[in-house]
Amino acid sequence: MKRIILIAAILIVCVAISYTMIKQAKQKPLPIINPIDLKKEMVDPELLRIGQGHAIGDFSFLNQDGQVVTEKEIENKVFVAEYFFLYLQKYLPYYESANATSTKQIQ
Repeated sequence: MKRIILIAAILIVCVAISYTMIKQAKQKPLPIINPIDLKKEMVDPELLRIGQGHAIGDFSFLNQDGQVVTEKEIENKVFVAEYFFLYLQKYLPYYESANATSTKQIQ
């Protein structure tokens, strides 16, 4: 009886592993989205003429830990890139005072 249970357990494990491997093999790779694939209103007009093969240029920025990140750190890795710069001088004093108030409340 123990032998039958052992064989059944091995069979169930093998079927589950096979199913997982087959399912993963059918997954499509992530697409590369080019500027021409997006709505014209969302893309800088200079980038629209590029069409296919758009690449992100060299970059560097500070991450949340204060370490410099460049394109070399993400080389050969899957990543999503969206860069934007926003400066609203009109609203900055409000956010600074709200941040100071929050910091005082936490302390």
